[in-house]
Amino acid sequence: MHYMAFSHGIGAVSGYRLVCAQNIWTDTYYFAGSVTGQVDRFNLLKVGLQFYYYDLRVDYQENVTNPGAVQFQQFNSFPYEGALYLQDKMEFEGMIANIGLRFDFYHLNTKYYTDPFNPLLDPEAQTETKLFTRIQPRIGFSFPVSTLTVFHLNYGTFTQRPNFNQLYFNNVNIDEGVVRVLELGNPQLKPENTKSYDIGIVHRLAPGVQLDVSAYYKDVKDLIQTAYFVNAGGEAYSTYINLDYADIKGFHVSLEKTMGQLRGYIRYNYESATGKSGNADNLDVAPIFSETGNREIEGQSERFPEDVFLDYDRTHKAVFNLRYVTRPDEGFEIFGVKPFADMSLSTTFRYITGRPYTWDVSGQGLKFNQRSPDEKDWRLRIEKSFGLGATRLTAYVEGFNLLDEKWWHYSRTFSNDRNVVRWETLPNQDDILIDDEYAPYVTRQDVYLLRNEPRHWRIGLILKF
Repeated sequence: MHYMAFSHGIGAVSGYRLVCAQNIWTDTYYFAGSVTGQVDRFNLLKVGLQFYYYDLRVDYQENVTNPGAVQFQQFNSFPYEGALYLQDKMEFEGMIANIGLRFDFYHLNTKYYTDPFNPLLDPEAQTETKLFTRIQPRIGFSFPVSTLTVFHLNYGTFTQRPNFNQLYFNNVNIDEGVVRVLELGNPQLKPENTKSYDIGIVHRLAPGVQLDVSAYYKDVKDLIQTAYFVNAGGEAYSTYINLDYADIKGFHVSLEKTMGQLRGYIRYNYESATGKSGNADNLDVAPIFSETGNREIEGQSERFPEDVFLDYDRTHKAVFNLRYVTRPDEGFEIFGVKPFADMSLSTTFRYITGRPYTWDVSGQGLKFNQRSPDEKDWRLRIEKSFGLGATRLTAYVEGFNLLDEKWWHYSRTFSNDRNVVRWETLPNQDDILIDDEYAPYVTRQDVYLLRNEPRHWRIGLILKF
C-alpha cells in the first residue's frame, strides 16, 4: 500500500521489533524452522525456512493548534520477507565441504510513482511493486595439508534489504494549499549485494598452541545513496538510489594458547574499506538527476575522482589477552585455606584505529582526510574460587578502562559540522565536551559525545550449587 506522510522532520517507521512512540507502530510476526538429517555417513543435510511479516502503522498529527498548517502521517503497509535454504555438510577422508543454497525473497506490498520527476502531477500514475527474489550460493572447503596444518576456503553471496525509511518514507509539505515534495522513499531500490571470499590456514605450533592466518575480500555492490530529482520547473526533492560500491579487503592473524597455567591470545586484523561513500545520507556526494539534459546524471564531477577510505574504515584492530590460572593446591596454607589456589588473573588490551572524517579548510575538495582518535581499552579481572562442599563460591574484582580513555561518538562528533570545527580549532579538544552554543549558559555533554565510561571497578560474587 502506497502512503504519503504530510510532515516535516518526523522519523519514519523501521526495525524488526514492536515500536510504539507518537502513534507509530511496527508489529513483526516471525517464523523459523529447520530439519537436519544424516542421509548417509558422508552427507548431513539441513533444510530451513525463515519468514517475517510486518504490520507498519502510522497515525500522527503535528501543528494541530494551527488549522492552516496541520501536518499528517497516516498509512498502513504490510511488507514481508523470508528465505529458504539448503545446506549439505559432506565429510570425506581428508576433506570437509559445506555447500549451501539460499533463496531470499521480499515483497514491499506498496506502489511507486511512475514519473520520478513530477510524482504528484498525476497521483494515480502508480505501479505496484513486485516480489524480489535472489538465489545465493555458499561454499566452504577445509582439508589437512599436513598432520599439523589445515587449509580452508570459503565463498558466499549475501544481500541486505534497504531499511523501511529508505523504501517507504515520504515527506510532502502543504503550505497554504501549495503542495511540495521534499523527500520520497524509493520502493524500487535493490538490496545491497556482497560477494565474500576468504582463504586461510590453521597450524598447530605445539600442544595447545595454534596459529590461524586468513585473508578476505568483499565486493559490495548496489550501495544506497541519496540523490536529487529536479523537474523542468526547477523543483527538487531527495530520494535514494542504488549507486555506490565498496571494496573491502584485509587479513587476520590469531595466535592462541589454550593449555597450561599461562594462557592467552593475540589477534590482529588489518582492513581497508574504500569506495565513494559509506553513508547513504552523505549529501556531499549526492548526484542530481535532471528532467532536462536527456535526464542524465549531473554533478558527477563533484563526486570523488578516486576512491577514499569510507567512514567506517578501521585499518588496524588488535586484542591482547593474558591469563594465569593457579592449581587447586597452589601456594602455602593458612588456617586451612590456600589463598593463592584456584585463582585466575587475566588482563585484556584492545586497540582500534580511528575512523576517517573530513576537515578541509583549504577548499581543495578533500574528503575523509582526517581520522578520529584511536581507541584503547585495558581491562583486568582477578577471581578466587572456594569450594564449600557441593557449593562453589567465586569472588572477583574487575577493572574497566584502566587507562581512562575517551571513546568519541563518531556521528555526533565527527559528522557534525559545528563539532568538527570545534575539535580542530579549540586549544584543548576536551573542551568540546562543554556545549557553549548558548553561552554564557553552558552545559556538559559527556553522555552525548562519549561512547564509553570512565575508569571504574566492579566487585562481585558468583555462587554455584
